Amino acid sequence: MIKEYLRKTKLKKEKEIERRNVADELPDFTNRLVLLLNAGLVLTSAAAKITEEEERDCYFYKELRNINERVRNVNSSFITEFREFAKRSGARELLRLSNIMADNINKGSELVNKLEQEANFMWHMNKKQVEERGRIAESKLTFPMALMLIALLVITAAPAFMSFK
Repeated sequence: MIKEYLRKTKLKKEKEIERRNVADELPDFTNRLVLLLNAGLVLTSAAAKITEEEERDCYFYKELRNINERVRNVNSSFITEFREFAKRSGARELLRLSNIMADNINKGSELVNKLEQEANFMWHMNKKQVEERGRIAESKLTFPMALMLIALLVITAAPAFMSFK
């Protein structure tokens, strides 16, 4: 029973770390994708170029490398694989991005403009999340700082009280 709980807790933490990694890496990926699309590359080759050039070994880029490998080896659609990754990861930002890409394939919408808007929105949301994490860290440090203040007061006041006796 306890082992099962610990295993579930560990899996939940890993999922959260993966989701946060996707949310952190996605704005940069989207901006690079927009640059390559503006340079004249098509969506699949732009995504492949980004993953080949990227040296970071994080969850997001590992999955993108797996997607590119499946697209080459199995001859599946990049959009389909990307959408499956978005569903597996559970990141809303990634789901929105995959829907924008799918709309471009299905309806021929203006992909670059939509990706630019989405990238700006993701940077803004990422900035708000970082500010929130900073506030949480600040509140977690309040108690240890109060303990240090009390210890400092005791250390400085102790000699004064001892001299009165």
